Amino acid sequence: MTRSLVRIFVASLATAGLLALALAALGDITARGVLLRAGVVAGGGVLSMGVLLLFLRLLKVEELAMLAELGRSLRGRLGGR
Repeated sequence: MTRSLVRIFVASLATAGLLALALAALGDITARGVLLRAGVVAGGGVLSMGVLLLFLRLLKVEELAMLAELGRSLRGRLGGR
């Protein structure tokens, strides 16, 4: 359990670092339109989930299999394939 927590923590730190670099590269966007800022927030959320999932897979976090099974179960209950 402790190993998984450490791996999850490392993956989260790496994701946060990459997102911080991306936001710093964007610079100050407060003077731009609301749609652009909303796009940055939405895009950052999607990007962070994808990057975090990638890091969790690279670090071989065991609980990911349980999460995938939960996703398949929910999809089956909600009428998906």
